[in-house]
Amino acid sequence: MNTNIDGERSDLPFITDDTVLPKFAGSILREGDVIFADTAEDEAAGKCVELRKLPKEPTISGLHTIPARPRFFFGTGYLGHYLNSDAYHRQLLPLMQGIKVISVSKAALQDTQVRFPGLSEQAAIGAALSEIDNLITLHQRKRLWFAK
Repeated sequence: MNTNIDGERSDLPFITDDTVLPKFAGSILREGDVIFADTAEDEAAGKCVELRKLPKEPTISGLHTIPARPRFFFGTGYLGHYLNSDAYHRQLLPLMQGIKVISVSKAALQDTQVRFPGLSEQAAIGAALSEIDNLITLHQRKRLWFAK
């Protein structure tokens, strides 16, 4: 699962109607923000992506998401990987509700704890895990290409 969205490499949808954007002026996302999935048909509710290298155009999150802004800076890539880890997700499981569709609320997310080392170690962890994610993606593409 991709834990980071690189705005320079991702095709992000955007709003072309200039009359709509002022309604979301207070919801414009910034570098380092995190977007959580608030609903899913399985335990993917609560999974998230960390935003990196956002385009110059204003960016907002979509439906069934919860945008979150860290109170202080985290090392690039660390927060997205940590918040998708089993250790963090186990905190969310008892806070999720629903039977067919599972959801997690903003209040539930606020009741969790985020553990983190120093900034340089965060950056090293984020870089290492991002590199592993890239290698997995490359191998998956290679496997799909050979399957054709």
